[in-house]
Amino acid sequence: MGTDNGVQMDLRRNDGGIHKSPTGDTAPPGAAEILEQRKEMIRFSWSLLDKEFNAGAAESFYQTLFYRYPEVEAMFNGADMGMQAKKLYDMLRVAVRFLDNMEHLLPSLRDMGVRHARVYQVQRAHYSAVTTIFIETINNFLEARLQSVVSPESMSVIRVDIAASWGWLLTLVGNTMADAADSDRCNATGATPTR
Repeated sequence: MGTDNGVQMDLRRNDGGIHKSPTGDTAPPGAAEILEQRKEMIRFSWSLLDKEFNAGAAESFYQTLFYRYPEVEAMFNGADMGMQAKKLYDMLRVAVRFLDNMEHLLPSLRDMGVRHARVYQVQRAHYSAVTTIFIETINNFLEARLQSVVSPESMSVIRVDIAASWGWLLTLVGNTMADAADSDRCNATGATPTR
């Protein structure tokens, strides 16, 4: 049984312990249950990442991001990458903390999206790049940690669930920020926002 920070999951079962409905049947879960499963998987994976992510994984994240998306590196010219890693860690920690109250986080994300677009010229596509690289980074970073709490048969299921869960959260964050930036640009030019 994997436990940490109040998150409990039976990860030794072949199905990862997260695909059963509360009644025990295997019928496809409803939207509310899927949302709760995603939150549970984010909390579980964050409990394995927390406190260690800032050091090694954030550095790896930025190295991979700059290698795969070299146009993004210019946005960080002159930035203290240690401080940037801390900011990334803090933003993720807050997002995890607000999983059950995302509406309280949205105004801050909107402000950050406008600021990132105005100051750093961040575009919508950059958020997708960040999501892709972050999911790869956490899956690589979690590999050894998962082996101690997940059966080998469950590993691929858990990795997919972690990727889907973080993909949902980071897409929500990125779209919120990009939508706010698009709206701000349109307000400045009088145009209509498009996606």
